[in-house]
Amino acid sequence: MQEFGVLSRAARFPVKSMAGEWGLPELSVTSRGVVGDRHLAVYNPATEQIVTAKAPAGAALLELGACIDPSGRIIIQPRDDLAQSALEAPGPDADELVSAWLGTEVQLVALGAGLQERPTNFRFSLRPGAGVDSSPVSLLTDVSLATMARDCRREVLEVERFRPNLFVEASDKLGDSPEQMMVGRTVRIGTVTFVGRKRTVRCPMTRMAQPGVAFDGRLLRDMQQACDGDEAYLGVYLAVVDPGCVAVGDTVYLV
Repeated sequence: MQEFGVLSRAARFPVKSMAGEWGLPELSVTSRGVVGDRHLAVYNPATEQIVTAKAPAGAALLELGACIDPSGRIIIQPRDDLAQSALEAPGPDADELVSAWLGTEVQLVALGAGLQERPTNFRFSLRPGAGVDSSPVSLLTDVSLATMARDCRREVLEVERFRPNLFVEASDKLGDSPEQMMVGRTVRIGTVTFVGRKRTVRCPMTRMAQPGVAFDGRLLRDMQQACDGDEAYLGVYLAVVDPGCVAVGDTVYLV
């Protein structure tokens, strides 16, 4: 068993494409992924599509925040108007707020009980019962983030821009992009066993303005060039083998 690094930050995003919760001390993980992560999504009944911030029509969702309160309710709130009353979702008041925010009628829907694929507004469909794009959990390291910033000629790239569930301080002895070592291997963090599935392909959301993160129109193109191809890779997707709990400070192991 090889020591890979330490889990330094944990995050979840209760509503797909909205700002989420950073700085959580721990996460519960099931075979579906992080509990509470991408549990709800915004649905446009006119187009019969899930609205995501990957497409311009959904970019404003990133200006809304979503969190889970101590009673387990999902609460949404505009990020630039914290004085506004927080609204429970799903529900008619939350639907009205998000509809007004986007300028079109939408509804907040739960994804966990879905039996069919759900098309989105960005050239892909969500798998039945899933709110994540590709795999249950995403991981990113500080080393690969710094490498990409250097290769894209940026002074810094904010981890929040890439929305991983797990942010790891990796050993500096593992190369410039240590996550690549995880693909096809067993990964243990806390009481959870994962397997690395594939590198994370980055999408246009990478460029978007988010709370504390400025719009960067050239970033995706620069990342593609740094990766010497048509795709921009940063981070890794994990599948869950044995559920459990991960906590900030846990050692990350490769098996």
